[in-house]
Amino acid sequence: MADARGHSVEPNSDPGTRPGFFDSLRTRLFLAVLVAAIPIIIGMGYYIWHQYKGLVANAEHSAESLVQITVAYDRTLLDDARDVLLALSNSPVLRDGRWDQCRGYLATLLSRLPRYLNLGVASAEGYQVCSGLPDPNPNGAYLGDRPYIQAAMERPDVVLGGFIIGRMSNIPTLVLGVRISGDSGVTSGVAFAGLNLGYLRAGAAIPDLQPRSRLWILDREGHVLQRIPGDISHLGERVDPYPPGGVGLLRSTYLDASGEPWVSFTMPSGPRGDPLGISVRYEIPETSLYAEARSALWTGLVIMALLLGVVMLVAWNLTQLAAGRSLEYLREAVRRLAAQDFSWRVADRLHGRDLREIGQQFDAMADALQSTQRHLQQSEQSYRLLFEGSPNPMLVMGTDSGRFLAVNDAALLQYGYDREALLALTLDDLRVAVLDNQSGSSYFYEHHRHHDGHVLLVEVRSLFLRFTEQSAHVLVIRDLTEHHAQQQALAYQASHDPLTQLLNRGEILDQLQRRTQQTSDQGWALVLSNLDGFKEVNGALGHDVGDRMLQAVATRFRDTLGADCVLARLGGDEFAFLLETNHEVQARGRVYRLLAAIREPFSFNEMQLRINCSFGLALYPDHTREPDELVRFADAAMRRAKREGLGIAVFNAQDRTHVHDRLLLRAELRTALAQGQFLLHLQPKIILNSDHYAEGTPVGFEALARWSHPERGLIPPAQFIPIIEITDLIHPFTRWVVDQAVAACVRLQAVYPGVGIAVNISARNLLDEYFPQQVEDVLIHHGLDPSLLELEVTESVIMADPARALRTLYALHGLGVRLSIDDFGTGYSSFAYLNRLPVDALKIDQSFVAGMVEDADLAAIVRSIIDMSHTLGLKVIAEGIETAAVQQQLRDMGCDMGQGYGIGRPMPADQALAWLRDAGSVHS
Repeated sequence: MADARGHSVEPNSDPGTRPGFFDSLRTRLFLAVLVAAIPIIIGMGYYIWHQYKGLVANAEHSAESLVQITVAYDRTLLDDARDVLLALSNSPVLRDGRWDQCRGYLATLLSRLPRYLNLGVASAEGYQVCSGLPDPNPNGAYLGDRPYIQAAMERPDVVLGGFIIGRMSNIPTLVLGVRISGDSGVTSGVAFAGLNLGYLRAGAAIPDLQPRSRLWILDREGHVLQRIPGDISHLGERVDPYPPGGVGLLRSTYLDASGEPWVSFTMPSGPRGDPLGISVRYEIPETSLYAEARSALWTGLVIMALLLGVVMLVAWNLTQLAAGRSLEYLREAVRRLAAQDFSWRVADRLHGRDLREIGQQFDAMADALQSTQRHLQQSEQSYRLLFEGSPNPMLVMGTDSGRFLAVNDAALLQYGYDREALLALTLDDLRVAVLDNQSGSSYFYEHHRHHDGHVLLVEVRSLFLRFTEQSAHVLVIRDLTEHHAQQQALAYQASHDPLTQLLNRGEILDQLQRRTQQTSDQGWALVLSNLDGFKEVNGALGHDVGDRMLQAVATRFRDTLGADCVLARLGGDEFAFLLETNHEVQARGRVYRLLAAIREPFSFNEMQLRINCSFGLALYPDHTREPDELVRFADAAMRRAKREGLGIAVFNAQDRTHVHDRLLLRAELRTALAQGQFLLHLQPKIILNSDHYAEGTPVGFEALARWSHPERGLIPPAQFIPIIEITDLIHPFTRWVVDQAVAACVRLQAVYPGVGIAVNISARNLLDEYFPQQVEDVLIHHGLDPSLLELEVTESVIMADPARALRTLYALHGLGVRLSIDDFGTGYSSFAYLNRLPVDALKIDQSFVAGMVEDADLAAIVRSIIDMSHTLGLKVIAEGIETAAVQQQLRDMGCDMGQGYGIGRPMPADQALAWLRDAGSVHS
């Protein structure tokens, strides 16, 4: 017996037996493929389980990190509060029991430290003797029953109380206390501070809390200080506190009332000395904590099941390929003929005469059909290459009917229609408008409508042809929408400021040029403005707040001036705009309204910031017809407004002279430095309070530069120092001043040994990494003790670039040079920041000193500065002393040193020597 391929086979030797399931070749192949796939399935299962365990560990680590971040914030907050209390307890006002001064002192501190609801002092008997808030009890509220008062009396460190309702503020609070020891060491009372619980919440406002999770901040008894999410209604509720014997971050699980499992993470966050006084507790349902891990697990299992199904399907198909090959060849031949694929030949693949004959008939049929198909393909190939393969949309439009006869895939993609819907349309159905038809050209520009309604800008080219025996046009479409949008965006970027979206400097200067070239005599005004104090805001609060401030100012400019006003940002904090009037009164009126709007407070991060602005106006054509002069004139008027505190100034002849003089001075400064036209005047400083020296003892001089101009005479520093600071002369000029001052100090030692010299330095000096070495070289050259040289810097100078400034300050301090903060109170520094600076003294600005005899508020500020400075170990120098009354009041406040016209005016070096001899003889 032979099989279909002609091979001999033996009949079944036992006709009574029937083939088993595993005797089938298909079954054996199927099982073999499955066995080969089993290791892959096992490996995938292990990988899925490993990924699941990793996601579980990551989820718990994320929860622990959230608790640790919150703990770090609250611990830092409480440590800062501890430092404040320790500083208060060591304040002379509290240690000496000056309760009449204490109330104003604490009220001033409370107004500057919003994180505290109250600051106060309780006597050793438990009665409140001083408070930052008004005490309704004239004899002082009794606080001796408060546990934190009792604990503070017994412990040397700061004590953290629990949740209470403040008796004076009537607000939930967390209180810290520390005992006050007098000079004899006897406890005289307790200083306490009530912390605003909202600041604990600020630290807990962490993103990505899991769904249904809860974050608690608790005191040692478990009373709720904050709950997230939640409101103040939860304050004071009691939950399980941090266990007394626990260490570090603890994890636990429990079932809630509905039987749902929860995971809890708890960690203490108390301050140094009382770590268990407060704790953070984070609770989250297991379903939320492990949601991602479980989702990944189920996804992996589903994928593994699908893979197993695919493996079984592949195994079955492989068995099919191994059996019944000839019949499969025949089926494939029939299928390909039906699909008009005539390349398949089957006769040589078959075994058996009958099957080969059938295969030969199929092959002959395929040959005939393939020949016919080849001719058709050759005739259509060119059309398909140009039409179907084109990346540009192409539409064949009948000339008579106007309908589309054929469309390519690119057209379907561009217009969003399917083929049947697009073939039912005409060109007029797509066309919105014809924009530009070039005469004699085969292309034109149109707006077409997409299927979803949005409009496209397209270029249309039209070619005539015959299509299926019809007259037709092939429309080749090119989408220009994105290209046009990019051109518009580039044009906008080239003419607008990216931060404020106002016009930029180049664009408004171009508009000024075009306006002045017009023949019309229509008058208008150019206004330049500059923000007063913006650099300090930028330096103190960061560039992010500075950028937001500029955006907010730009918005107020636009809202006040109107959308039609030509408004630009020139750069930095300078703006410019045009007013369509050259009438001075009208222009001033509009700018005054803008100035009033700018002076309204700005809100940033719950802060209220106020800023001022100076405006300068130049009128066209009254002042000039030249655009460059208009800009210079408006700038000169603006600088006068800033210099004289006017707010608004219109250009006048005085400004023209000032601009001219400023340019002349700038040109002459280099010659003045080279020819030695600069000289130093010295202003004396004296002792006001000291345990070792009598009042009035000379302590030093401040070196002040003057310019002895050969034609203009003596020029004050206010006219040339600002020019020097913006040029490259600042470095050689400062080196000259330091050299001359050190040389003068050496000469002063012969008259009064130990007298020092002070020199002001600018921001650019602090940013110069070579400046400390230059100072050291000058000291070595003249042989002066470094401790007799004092360098004065302003707060705003340090805030210009704090990191680089600090490196320079520490380098100077390492030389032994004394450092002081000049004009304290006019910038944005704080005592907390000063504590990190290597400074020895600070100078109270004369704006506080001059009027403090008549103004009690100024006197309170000066007293607070003196007390806090002494707490930080800093000496205090008051400048601007002009009367004996001011000098006596400063002495009574404990101010260490002073200078001013009432003590001595700036004088040449020879007069300073004479003054020092007279003063030294009196106090020797």
